[in-house]
Amino acid sequence: MKFQDITIGDTVAEKSFEDVPAKNMEIVTALMEDPNPIHFDRRATEQMGRPGLVNQGPINMSYMTQAALAVAESPTDLTSLEARFEENVFEGDDVLATATVDEKYEEDGEGYVNLGLLLEKADGTTAVTGTATVRLPKGESV
Repeated sequence: MKFQDITIGDTVAEKSFEDVPAKNMEIVTALMEDPNPIHFDRRATEQMGRPGLVNQGPINMSYMTQAALAVAESPTDLTSLEARFEENVFEGDDVLATATVDEKYEEDGEGYVNLGLLLEKADGTTAVTGTATVRLPKGESV
């Protein structure tokens, strides 16, 4: 994707993740040494009235990051990323991460786009919102 081919308002990436697996939650729980039972103990989530295990925030953020990285030529072109966690994602949920161009600008001869990021559940619930800045090459259109 080239800087001059981007238009403000364009949705430039969509990444879908279907049937969020509990196994990933269990692995991340172990890696992060996260003692919160909502990520690995179904009895605890049932007692709380939740429909299943709760996906960790870093996993949800990674879904949005993948949408932002789909715009970049290299991971090093992702220059900033922020997220706000709105609602839980549960095991078995389907989610869609989108990146939409909010702004584009040039700085020191390089092109940048500010992206609005959204992680939305299949029922339309917004799970995570965020922003990212991606450096894009300038050059001939493809």
